[in-house]
Amino acid sequence: MEDPGVQRGIWDGDAKTVQQCLTDIFTSVYTTCDIPENAIFGPCVLSHTSLYDSIAFIALKSTDKRTVPYIFRVDTSAANGSSEGLMWLRLVQSAREREEQNLEAYIKSGQLFYRSLRRIAKDEELLVWNGK
Repeated sequence: MEDPGVQRGIWDGDAKTVQQCLTDIFTSVYTTCDIPENAIFGPCVLSHTSLYDSIAFIALKSTDKRTVPYIFRVDTSAANGSSEGLMWLRLVQSAREREEQNLEAYIKSGQLFYRSLRRIAKDEELLVWNGK
């Protein structure tokens, strides 16, 4: 006979993982300060362990969700000089079209970074275009 406490503990861990993933998918990032053009942020810290998980995460982030239930406000000026990975970068939503984006994603030394394409005003949502 299996111990129900062990099963519950495993389920609780899975539920917490699912909740964190859903929160990540449905969270928008807004800046609390102006961001100059060509500001670089990164590397982006992803918690997914496989290529399949990463592709699925990007696909879910790329769906049109303009009524997101969570907003994360970040002071990008404080994080700009950090050499550590920035956890909030994984929360940046996908733009609905190329013209809506204010960040571009790029890979450098196998890590994901973001660069501002224009001046981004305080209280503006950060958006990246992932393509079709």
